[in-house]
Amino acid sequence: MLTRRFLKIGNSIINTNAIRRVWFDEKAFEIELNPAGTSGFLMMGSGSFHADSDHIKVNKEKHPDSYKEMEKWIQDITLGNQN
Repeated sequence: MLTRRFLKIGNSIINTNAIRRVWFDEKAFEIELNPAGTSGFLMMGSGSFHADSDHIKVNKEKHPDSYKEMEKWIQDITLGNQN
């Protein structure tokens, strides 16, 4: 079973390939997206790099349509992995 490539969450369209991780419970989903880029420095073999990931929170009571969309997407993934 193929899952959808895009999700409509609120007034945004999210490419599901950009989703890094999803946390969920009976009240909310939290979506972590892949970092768009990195920042940092390297000097003489040492330095540091940092990447920020965007997070999207979908609350069942505040965002019922988006929550249902996420539930359906998770269900599609779960059923697709049972084969």
